[in-house]
Amino acid sequence: MGSMKLLELNRIAIWRPKLIDDFTTRESGAGRPYAENKILSKTTAKTYRYAKNYERDGNKFCLFVVTYSKKADSAEKQLDKIAKKVEIPVNLSDFEYTNYYLEDK
Repeated sequence: MGSMKLLELNRIAIWRPKLIDDFTTRESGAGRPYAENKILSKTTAKTYRYAKNYERDGNKFCLFVVTYSKKADSAEKQLDKIAKKVEIPVNLSDFEYTNYYLEDK
């Protein structure tokens, strides 16, 4: 088993496409472990995972982000914008963090 990547709040990740192409939201309760500045913490409130599939140059992929923000519309717009410029990894067997972060708009 490989090393599990730690959750980073507000950092956008790329992965293989999910089953549903549409924008989806998943809620998680407080207490989920995440890393911030390499320090392990636990979420103190509900978090939301926003995800959406995209296709570019014949490559299908998913962008997702986990955040405290309830602003789903803003999150979707930001993911749409980043999907146009993000570098698509060759192997999407495990998710990769991008250098993009969700802004609280």
